[in-house]
Amino acid sequence: MNENRTPLLAIVGPTASGKSKLAVTLAGKLTAEGITDGAEVICCDSRQLYKGAPIGTATPRPEERAGIPHHLYNFLDPGKELSAGEYSRLGREKVTEVRGRGNLPILVGGSGFYFQALVDGLFEAPEVDQAIRKRLVSYCKRRGVVRLWRILSRLDGESGSRIKPRDRQRVIRAMEVRLQTGKPLSQLQQNIPPPPNYDLLALGIAPPREILYRLIEERVDKMIAAGLVEEVEGLLSQGFSKESPVFKAIGYGEIATHLEGETGLDEAVKQIKTHSRQYAKRQLTWFRRDKRIRWIEWSGEQAPQERALQLVQEWLRGER
Repeated sequence: MNENRTPLLAIVGPTASGKSKLAVTLAGKLTAEGITDGAEVICCDSRQLYKGAPIGTATPRPEERAGIPHHLYNFLDPGKELSAGEYSRLGREKVTEVRGRGNLPILVGGSGFYFQALVDGLFEAPEVDQAIRKRLVSYCKRRGVVRLWRILSRLDGESGSRIKPRDRQRVIRAMEVRLQTGKPLSQLQQNIPPPPNYDLLALGIAPPREILYRLIEERVDKMIAAGLVEEVEGLLSQGFSKESPVFKAIGYGEIATHLEGETGLDEAVKQIKTHSRQYAKRQLTWFRRDKRIRWIEWSGEQAPQERALQLVQEWLRGER
């Protein structure tokens, strides 16, 4: 570990791979063995930020946290979105706070864009203009997001080529920036401030596909048993709808459609499992591109937790 830089341990990977459990295990062992004075977990999952949605987002329960402090979980209003830039600011503040207490910050989650924003930095985007956003959302509802993407492509060809035509959130955000600043988002993104001075160790969890898919199916079944249907009913009763940001999390839209009578519960559960597997593939594709990540492969020779602990110990002793 470089003494002149802020140590930051990150645990990333696909959904249901065991990231949160590994983080708590490492935090406990590192502290118990005196390798660190303490460790604290910081959320890097765009859905686990939401309050009122702990079941469907698989937020670690209090008993699963083993007394390890967890930050940035379940605080965001279900009707609001947190941009990568805003997350980066909050996440870096937490890293500084944790390190200020002499503890090791452990960043945990599967949101690749959030991870990149925190460790590498993003350009300083303007705050959301709610009036502009309201007009753009209304336009998408009336004319469709693809039509708005075509307008974006004429105004900012580079962003249009990078953003998928049906990626509603990113299309709207790029148009917002263009209308607010008069400049293309792609041009502003070239002005990225220097990244934080982190000594980063990023570990990726990668179970074999058959094991990962089994873990996903087991997790979904547990969510249903734990009350996911009732959780969605609660959000709907509070005035949130399928258009609300929290419903972008896998599971919420499918259950809401079931509650509307359009699908049976068995079909909704099947859809959740399918969408979760597809999401896991996208997560792996994103993270595999980052060559800094040390992947903890599953094998019969050494348990993932043991290999991860070995890598962290070597890093903290400055042996890597």
